[in-house]
Amino acid sequence: MILQYPAEMEQLRAMLQQTEQAAAELGVDDQRRLLLVLIAEELIVNIINHAYAATGRGFVRIELQEADANTVRLTIIDQGSAFNPLTREEPDLASGLNERKVGGLGIHLTRQLAEKMTYQRTEDCNVLAIGFRKSA
Repeated sequence: MILQYPAEMEQLRAMLQQTEQAAAELGVDDQRRLLLVLIAEELIVNIINHAYAATGRGFVRIELQEADANTVRLTIIDQGSAFNPLTREEPDLASGLNERKVGGLGIHLTRQLAEKMTYQRTEDCNVLAIGFRKSA
């Protein structure tokens, strides 16, 4: 599955529905599919809210493919400002909500649930690829 949508909140539901359908077709079980869609939502919302702040409108490209018999690869691409989430420091989970810095929990969640994550800046695009098991 390869999708490309304008990076607009109004498109989020369609992006997530198609991602969920493609994950089901690739054999991702119900529980893991829910987590995969949660990760996709977090990353897409971050792109919509932050990636194009300096340049205005842009796109979100979503690719979901079978990596091997047990794993799918979710790739999310945007042309926003360069941002490597893998270099982001881990959030302070020990502090209370009022004491900790805002942000970083979605990336933390993605790191915890993913088998593998890679980032590249290619042809002025952020390319984040996430390996994700089909079943627990």
